[in-house]
Amino acid sequence: MGLRGQQGWDATYQKQFGAERWAKLRTALSERVNQVAVLNSFLSQRNYERAQRELDLVPSTIPLCYKKNKVEDSNSNVDNEEIRHPEEVQQDEWIRLMEEMGNIEKQEHAYWMDGASAVCALFLDVKPGHKVLDMCAAPGGKSLVLANKLFANLNNEVSSGSKEKKSVLVCNEYSKERYTKLGGVLKSFLPEKMFPSHIAGRTAGEGPFVYTTNQDASCQKGEVVFRNLAPEGYNRILIDAPCSSDRHLVHKNQLHSWSDKLYKENAERQLMLLTHASRLLKPGGVMVYSTCALAPAENDELIEKFLMKVAKTTPVEVVPFSVKEAVWLVEKGINPSEVIDAGKWGVLLLPDKSKYGPLYICKIRKKKKD
Repeated sequence: MGLRGQQGWDATYQKQFGAERWAKLRTALSERVNQVAVLNSFLSQRNYERAQRELDLVPSTIPLCYKKNKVEDSNSNVDNEEIRHPEEVQQDEWIRLMEEMGNIEKQEHAYWMDGASAVCALFLDVKPGHKVLDMCAAPGGKSLVLANKLFANLNNEVSSGSKEKKSVLVCNEYSKERYTKLGGVLKSFLPEKMFPSHIAGRTAGEGPFVYTTNQDASCQKGEVVFRNLAPEGYNRILIDAPCSSDRHLVHKNQLHSWSDKLYKENAERQLMLLTHASRLLKPGGVMVYSTCALAPAENDELIEKFLMKVAKTTPVEVVPFSVKEAVWLVEKGINPSEVIDAGKWGVLLLPDKSKYGPLYICKIRKKKKD
């Protein structure tokens, strides 16, 4: 009989991390998610600066991201009950300030998300001109980071030969409810001209286009849909896979529902997501696999299974998480290696060390043909 409930959860991770480390990590998991704000880079410069000023934001160590100038106390109006996913918190204060600023532009001004999620999207190293697939995109925070990088130089008059004209971002979500929310987030932040319905006479691949799709990315049908939107393949793919989400269970007081069978079931679907993604990648292309799970079965062990599965059919290699990315997580004077837990294939960003997470990240490159 497998381990179940809170007692089984504690026993499992105490064994994995050791009693002393687990006590610290467990406390950190129960605390509020440490968030950063991604400002909407498609705002006019005036309104971008105004939003930064009105929200009292200063740059964080993570590129494109800001943090509160003053640390809020425990009585802040960010309610832990709002935490449905590390990205999904919308702060009451932010909404109030936006209302006070008035409807100065159609797009929203800031999106709050776990800093680890922003690092994950940035680790994909998206550049203008890329074809990018966000396989499990809801609620949309990582997609916004990708869009900020992909369409970095987009303005009202982009030359016909610019890289932005060739950019494509496909944001997919299998859950119908979350897919609807994803579409709402993207359309509230991004200019209308980015969406196909607002560019008459254009077809896929002539961008800039942002597509939202409601497909099961773990099956062949989904792969066909994604390939039709980028027939030559994708330069970058993000797989923020559905997982056991330990911090979610803690904040929702749902540890009674935990079972070691949960991550074993998740691993089957996660393996299929990776397999289909590897087929969609162009040679030389890169995909980032991530989860907010603690279980090795959904992280390094899953990557091990994937590498063994595709070894004979799809030449791939793991790209190490470098010091450059780790620097994003620390203040000056701190050794970046102190804030990450490095595994055989990927790294874990955990809130007792890095302030953010938990998030497992592994980057994989599809080798070019000889």
